[in-house]
Amino acid sequence: MHSGDQLPCVLANSSIQDALLVMTEKGLGITCVLNTDGSLRGVYTDGDLRRSLLKGINIYSTNIDSQLRQSCITVASQTLAASALALMEQKRINGLIVVDSEQRPIGALNMQDLLRAKLV
Repeated sequence: MHSGDQLPCVLANSSIQDALLVMTEKGLGITCVLNTDGSLRGVYTDGDLRRSLLKGINIYSTNIDSQLRQSCITVASQTLAASALALMEQKRINGLIVVDSEQRPIGALNMQDLLRAKLV
């Protein structure tokens, strides 16, 4: 699991460019978008970036909050890796955000992590 300084996060009022810079720096292909209280508002992924560019959105001036999808799939910290893998396969996603009981992100898992753990 990627946590602490490895976890890519931006505030909801950040530009898409800011999110892209954090996403690139952390290398996960996903960034957490946070409310001001630190709770998870949503995620922005490499795929979301491609869709934004195809729509002709200016990533330098557009607020990331305007591009978030309504739902975000997360898992609790006590979720077993095998269960996280099953959820990722079911939802056809490559990463999950791990949240605490207050919906604050505490980590991220991606398919590469699960491959390294030999769960796949």
